[in-house]
Amino acid sequence: MKKIYFIVPTFRNSITGGSLYDYQVIKYLKKKHIRVSLIEVDHNISSLRINKVIKSLPIKSKILIDGYLSSKLYKSSFFQEIILLIHHPCTLENTDYIFSDISLFFREKKSFSRAKKIITVSKTIMKIIRNISNVHQEISVAYPGIEKSYCNLVSTLNNNKMISIGNIIPRKGYHNLIEALRNIDGDWELNIVGNEKMNVKYYMMIKSKIERYKLSSKIKFTGQTDDSKIKELISKSSIFILPTRYEGFGMSIMECAAAGLEVITSDIPVLREVLKGLSVTFVNKDSISELESTIKNKLINKNIKLNRKVIEKYNWANTAKEIKRAIYG
Repeated sequence: MKKIYFIVPTFRNSITGGSLYDYQVIKYLKKKHIRVSLIEVDHNISSLRINKVIKSLPIKSKILIDGYLSSKLYKSSFFQEIILLIHHPCTLENTDYIFSDISLFFREKKSFSRAKKIITVSKTIMKIIRNISNVHQEISVAYPGIEKSYCNLVSTLNNNKMISIGNIIPRKGYHNLIEALRNIDGDWELNIVGNEKMNVKYYMMIKSKIERYKLSSKIKFTGQTDDSKIKELISKSSIFILPTRYEGFGMSIMECAAAGLEVITSDIPVLREVLKGLSVTFVNKDSISELESTIKNKLINKNIKLNRKVIEKYNWANTAKEIKRAIYG
């Protein structure tokens, strides 16, 4: 049986889209008769510590590493085959300017270039990786899967309940969403699902805006909740909104599109790529006025057109198949 080691970052009590992807990949690789040895490390692990972890593994072994950790790998050479699974470069996590953290940029660039192989989650991110580094090796794309349980989850669109899903961090664009909602009247409601502790300062700023605009009775934070609760909230909603500034794929957006919600999100390249053919309304990134007018329109006019063939191509068996091909050829 083929074997790989998979090093995955943990984020205390938080689950990210990248984490969900990693654990699903492990599950489905095992179904393809690949023995996966999971190694979990804190996301803040030092370069010295992760290098020790890698060097403790058998020489010539294949090691798949979540790309979040790539900036920790720039110092050492390894005798193992290092394969990076990059959800998105960390250098673009909170900014459109790749040199905003010059040290992080060069650490990631060096690690990308030294990896034996690279796997990523969309063609858009593949292009970004090539643009910000001198990578010459093949980059494989393994799109995430969407669980079938999300399909047709919504039975009615005759309400004004909205939902946003994503940890409460700046790149998700919640500050723009609150500004857009401040001038929208009516009996609408919004549930925001996501971890509030990843950036407490940002969360408190969002809470302050909500209170200042007297929206506390309409906007609720559910915190990070389990899968069944998320599906319950989705099934009771009619509109999904996330004015995100940056994504590697946008799993929650795809899941809600599959569920049958009217989707409003940012017009960024990766979302144009992965949501093509689905019922999605794109708004210009950071345009509060356009976001406001779109929400007002969708609260009145809902028009879902599901394209089942688009949804079906995103499945975890295909994801694992592509990762297996990328690793073993």
